[in-house]
Amino acid sequence: PADGPVDGPTRQDVTTAASPIEESWNLDDLFADDAACGSALADFREKLPTLGAFAGTLADSPGRMAEALDAIDEAAECFTRIRAYAMMRSDVDTLEDAARRLRQQSDLLATAFTEQISWLRPELLRMSVEEIEQAIATEPRLAPHAFFLRDLARRRPHVRNPAEEELLAQAGLVTRGAS
Repeated sequence: PADGPVDGPTRQDVTTAASPIEESWNLDDLFADDAACGSALADFREKLPTLGAFAGTLADSPGRMAEALDAIDEAAECFTRIRAYAMMRSDVDTLEDAARRLRQQSDLLATAFTEQISWLRPELLRMSVEEIEQAIATEPRLAPHAFFLRDLARRRPHVRNPAEEELLAQAGLVTRGAS
């Protein structure tokens, strides 16, 4: 009809009020509000360059390798919280500008994070399997990373050199779908 919506439902037509609360996300488990997530995002972006300081040092000692892998794991956990909040917050209302902005910032952060650690796999693979096994055997802090290290060695033929890995990381900006 001429007086009905032409382009689909409007914001007023679509509500989440009918959804039971137990079927909705509790974003408070991640962050109290958008400002808290934005603050964590800014802090994370500021700390990202510290991960690059480990590049070229993993073979120095098993302790250095453990320190680097722990720092990257900690960063990944922080990023995962930011990313989950931003994505779920955006999914609640895809028309809300603030939520869309937060999601876009997390997209950019994903690429920056991947770039900062693009050196990791190629550097580990320059070490022999024996060196990695020796590191795991002598450094207890590597125990949580043993599966990753052994699986990476198994995939050795499929990992590129550091320059190619960095280029692939940067490509994340153009290869991500529209959000």
